[in-house]
Amino acid sequence: MVTFHQEGGSGTVRISGITDASGKATIVTRLMDYKAEGSPSGTFSVTIFKNPEIPNDGVDVDRLSEDERQKRAQQQAEFEDNNRVVPEALTRSETTPLRCIVKGKEDGTLVVDLTEFEK
Repeated sequence: MVTFHQEGGSGTVRISGITDASGKATIVTRLMDYKAEGSPSGTFSVTIFKNPEIPNDGVDVDRLSEDERQKRAQQQAEFEDNNRVVPEALTRSETTPLRCIVKGKEDGTLVVDLTEFEK
């Protein structure tokens, strides 16, 4: 998922897109019931988040006790930390170095080479 965080914005508008297998995302702006392709003009910090593929062990979590669910959630969090796909700094608006300036309706591409960042 790619998310645009408007600098100086209130955070009530959600501007994001789900990436496909190649990493390409179509950005969509949402506010309550409003939804439109693209982004409003402005300067944005950009975050990237991708969950690692967690192996499916076939366990029905609805049948687990609360303790078992908590243990499983901890194991999944550890798995995600140990198999991070995107460097941590790029997942938080406070730490991402990625910036994007959107100027009206124009076709634009933001390319991020993750090999430039430490995991």
